Amino acid sequence: MKDASPEECLGYLLKAKHHFDDGLTGRDFLTSSISKDFVTDGGGLEEKFDAVMSEKEATRYLRTVNLQIEVSSFAVKEPKFREDNPPTLFAGGKKRIEICVKLLLLDNFDLAFKIMQEYRLNPVEIYVHAARAMARQKQVNRLTELFKNIKSLVNDDDWDKVLEAVVYVFCREVQDIKLAEKFMPMINGDANKINAFIISGKLRNAYLHAIKVQRYSDIEKIRQEAIRTQQNAVVQLCDKFLSTQQES
Repeated sequence: MKDASPEECLGYLLKAKHHFDDGLTGRDFLTSSISKDFVTDGGGLEEKFDAVMSEKEATRYLRTVNLQIEVSSFAVKEPKFREDNPPTLFAGGKKRIEICVKLLLLDNFDLAFKIMQEYRLNPVEIYVHAARAMARQKQVNRLTELFKNIKSLVNDDDWDKVLEAVVYVFCREVQDIKLAEKFMPMINGDANKINAFIISGKLRNAYLHAIKVQRYSDIEKIRQEAIRTQQNAVVQLCDKFLSTQQES
């Protein structure tokens, strides 16, 4: 039963939940019959083994079961979520990250946040993966919703990392500078703004912003990119500024 459907998995999960609930109610110890397939692949209850768990272990495992019930319930309602295999939280960190990304792509922010918190996953990594996928599909409304949901959850640097990922995809992969321009003003850090201007090819803007905020160390980087892209007017601006710096 390795290829159990989400509906079947949900049934197994509910049985497991009742089993753990009963064990925890006893408070002494928990003897559980759990499938190896279920634990590793999200499949059926085939190969059973007996295991004694402490109350702490059982409580932690029950939290995963409860979250998996939410994941499987969503998979039943949303075919796009399950794709080839039922998504399982029992498969470890990499699979959990993939599940969170898919949940964000399908606007299930609440469940994604729950999973990230429970397993202490790196939220920025997940947001970046989701934002890149949305940008590749030019899903501007979903990106706007993503940023709305994560605004209070990340610091300025991490916020900028997600925005820079979006700008990069729009500029270098999708090659739609106008879409990138919708998100560039949202960037907080001056260095990150300059990088965004460079990525988008707006080197004059990058130069002017570097001068404005006195990030003179970025001028040479802007100059090199201007040489590479043959923006001679910007090369001249940078050369003039750098020569005055040398004189002083």
